[in-house]
Amino acid sequence: MFQFGEFYGNESVSWLELLINFLGILVGAGIAILVFRLGKKDEEQKETKRLLELKVIFLLGLLKLNSGITASIKKLEELTTELSKEEIGDLMHRPTRINTSGISWIDKNDLFRIFVLDKKINQDNVRLFYQTIEGIDSLTTFTNDFFQTFDKYVTVFSGYCHTFDNGMNEIGRLRDKMVVDYQNRPPDEPSPFLDELIGITDQWREAKNNKAYHIAHENLLTPIKNLLSDPKTRYDDNILKMGNIVNDTMRAYRNILKTRRVYKVVFDSFITSQTKIHEAFDLFINKHADNKELRDGSK
Repeated sequence: MFQFGEFYGNESVSWLELLINFLGILVGAGIAILVFRLGKKDEEQKETKRLLELKVIFLLGLLKLNSGITASIKKLEELTTELSKEEIGDLMHRPTRINTSGISWIDKNDLFRIFVLDKKINQDNVRLFYQTIEGIDSLTTFTNDFFQTFDKYVTVFSGYCHTFDNGMNEIGRLRDKMVVDYQNRPPDEPSPFLDELIGITDQWREAKNNKAYHIAHENLLTPIKNLLSDPKTRYDDNILKMGNIVNDTMRAYRNILKTRRVYKVVFDSFITSQTKIHEAFDLFINKHADNKELRDGSK
């Protein structure tokens, strides 16, 4: 007959010992669960803190980008205004590069969790999020495209300006050569072309701002072109050479105007593109920034 107890492995274990062992297991399990929950809570707190830090970094970075875009748009508007003027002036309204590296490293999945999943999910919120992300990505492309386009514009424009300037210098040298050559002509051989040419060049030199391309075109090149087209003009080597130089110089002027018109349209499109990105960033900052100063800073 069994006593109060039982045999297990040839050893007698009392119910009290079993109860103590069982309670020990429960306590151990409880402690393990508590440690696990505390650890999990600590991880959750760390994750919450990490995401909050990313949110602040992202919004501040977005605000900085918007400030850069504002400055870039201003420079672009100065450039297109310059291209709209009749007088050809400064080329160097060149926007600075916009650097997105301050926030482009942030994982897009983290940003989606912060600004979409942790908020009320709706179509407008999702669309604004992706507009903002695409805006950041497109800024890098925009910057590269703009500077490639701007450098090409400067190269093409400067080439035509160089041709024009050379033509003007050649016209001056040839005019002086003709004066010397015709000094030795017989008295009974008048040179109405040279007399007219001297009058044209003297009048141009008296014009205000005569170095400006449009003034030179209007007051020097066009009158010489008309003189060359006069049926009474008797051509010689000098006059034929003058005709070629004037034609090349006037062609360069037309190319200058054409280049300015074409690239103004291109730079206007860059302004439109940047303005849309700026507006998307504004909306995003105002929607998600908890700090009023941060929201106001986006304007």
